[in-house]
Amino acid sequence: MKKFLTILLAMSMMSCTFASCGKKESDKEDKKNLSTEEEVHPAVGRWVPVEKEDTIFDIHSEDEAYICAVQDLSDDLYFEDDNFVFSGMEFSGDNYDFDGETFVLHAFSDNDLTMEKTDGSEELYGEFQWISGDLYDDIVRDFTEASVTDGYDITGDNIKTFMICNDEGTSLEIRIGVSDFELTDETITISGSIFGGEELRDAEYTVDGDKMIIINAQSEEIELERITDDE
Repeated sequence: MKKFLTILLAMSMMSCTFASCGKKESDKEDKKNLSTEEEVHPAVGRWVPVEKEDTIFDIHSEDEAYICAVQDLSDDLYFEDDNFVFSGMEFSGDNYDFDGETFVLHAFSDNDLTMEKTDGSEELYGEFQWISGDLYDDIVRDFTEASVTDGYDITGDNIKTFMICNDEGTSLEIRIGVSDFELTDETITISGSIFGGEELRDAEYTVDGDKMIIINAQSEEIELERITDDE
């Protein structure tokens, strides 16, 4: 089991380096809720800083936002002929339970990994949210410890872990809630040093279509571009 965990941690170690964020079920719900234009805040959406393309800033509402981290695990983690393949190890149906909603891997313990389907289908392929298990606990602990060094307020409660398996491959996505986030029509508050050496407190910003400009604590303009559905 120790070797099993070590391999996954080696693959997933990102030290809070952020990469492209995939579409989540909540994004679909957002689109439904945002069908009436007057209810849509112009800053709501997924944004990429022009000079820091490895960071995705996902604004859900005036008081909810996430930083997203994604790692491609296509060569190491996937389903094949109803087998769960992990870093060269193949686990058959005898090693896991799946009822169309909840997947539990129990190859080394009663709960190596528990994840729940989040895309509305009952297939092994698609999107799962990691819920519990030894692998989940190690991933969350890894990011929590990294956040202490990097200055982010990250705890297990505001980390959401997803695995997306499809024809294009497999990715592991970590969504990290931004604490103390606040958005008004003219200012934005973001904890952590995402856009400069200091956190943003009531920083001025503007949105013009698919472009956002934030004035950071050093009075520098941070330009972000909106991620559209076809990206």
